[in-house]
Amino acid sequence: MKKLILLAFVVAHGLHAKAQSNEDYDNDFQLVVLKESILNNVEQKNALNSVIDSWHKAAAQADSTAYFDAFASDESVFEGTDGGEYWTVSAFKKWAAPYFKRGNAWTFLPVERRWYNHSGVLWFSERLDSEHMGRCRGTGVVIKTLQGYKIDHYSLSFEVPNEIVQELVPLAADGRIEVLKFRDELNRQYRDSTDSPLSDKDRKAFIHHDFYPYHEKYCVEARLVLTPDAAPFDMSTSSGKSKKYRTYGIAHFTIDEVEYQLEVYESLRLKVLPEYADHLFLPFKDLTTGISTYGTGRFMDLVKSNSDTLIIDFNQCYNPYCAYSDGYSCPITPSQNFINTKIEAGILGPLKH
Repeated sequence: MKKLILLAFVVAHGLHAKAQSNEDYDNDFQLVVLKESILNNVEQKNALNSVIDSWHKAAAQADSTAYFDAFASDESVFEGTDGGEYWTVSAFKKWAAPYFKRGNAWTFLPVERRWYNHSGVLWFSERLDSEHMGRCRGTGVVIKTLQGYKIDHYSLSFEVPNEIVQELVPLAADGRIEVLKFRDELNRQYRDSTDSPLSDKDRKAFIHHDFYPYHEKYCVEARLVLTPDAAPFDMSTSSGKSKKYRTYGIAHFTIDEVEYQLEVYESLRLKVLPEYADHLFLPFKDLTTGISTYGTGRFMDLVKSNSDTLIIDFNQCYNPYCAYSDGYSCPITPSQNFINTKIEAGILGPLKH
């Protein structure tokens, strides 16, 4: 009898659990349906579309006041296409200020938009055309405030057709992205009147430096042989005044299965400054020097490593200031830092030099 009672209890409990499970499933399913329900209120949809359309228009017209007033608060979020572009509106304002200041921020033309709602929460998905970014997709959350509908979260992304994914993946490699950031910063420095070696006339005409195409083979892991007993020496400069350096080590590396070596230096003047304590200087010449690149060589800035290897990315080499303007005292590459190959990477020589 006890066994029968126990069995009946187990069966009844199982049926109740199953019923409860089905009820939970139904509730969850209804919730999903609600979440995916398309907004059908035409008047409300028109009002919401007006908010988003006006927001995009404000960017195209560089109207920063109207653009940022479209957000619910300074704590609302904007996500850009770059992985690091996750900003609160207050941070986004600072980043975007130069773009609005130049007179035209960015232009996105909506070609398709869908609205959804659930329990008063409204969100949308849109497709956009952009002259500088191609076809994009935006998703956003909108809330109703005392000032009307406002954007509380917006995320922008690229549309990437499946057929070209494999072609795009190498373009987004970390090494290549670092090189592009280096180039952008170097161009910005030369455009900035407070930190540019260019004359006012040349700076106003400057658009960007010319570079070789990025190539990963010119980013090498060198074996670094330290030279702790190396004596300081005078490195010649373009002004005729020498500067004190010491050979920190010798970097051994291969390109196209051929071995090369270059000396890496540290400046005795700079190494006493905290911000330059780990700084290393690598000037070099190669078979492009004086032909497609600057005649006294190109430079690289490196950072000391705790290991016996050193990453040298020739894609990030740059020209001395003397390539662009007189009046600077630039190091002249020591004769031993010539390698008998073409380093077709990094910056090209200015046309007039």
